[in-house]
Amino acid sequence: MKSKSVFALQALSRMSGQPMADDTLRQTLRLAFPSDLRADGDADAVIRDLERRGWAVGATDDLLGLLWSITPKGELRLRAVGAA
Repeated sequence: MKSKSVFALQALSRMSGQPMADDTLRQTLRLAFPSDLRADGDADAVIRDLERRGWAVGATDDLLGLLWSITPKGELRLRAVGAA
């Protein structure tokens, strides 16, 4: 099974350069890993790990709230694990 980090990076990569809403990313992770990510903090830990490693970046929009995008380093990580 894919790691949660790789799955999240793939989801962000498939946005074709458009940011993904925080709620959408969290729900996507919970649907893909229902037994592992039951609480908000569990999905938050995955997303914060992506940010800490420089694979994703979050930005807050006044209208849309928190949005996430994959970074060039995140795209390289996907290629490195053969998941791009």
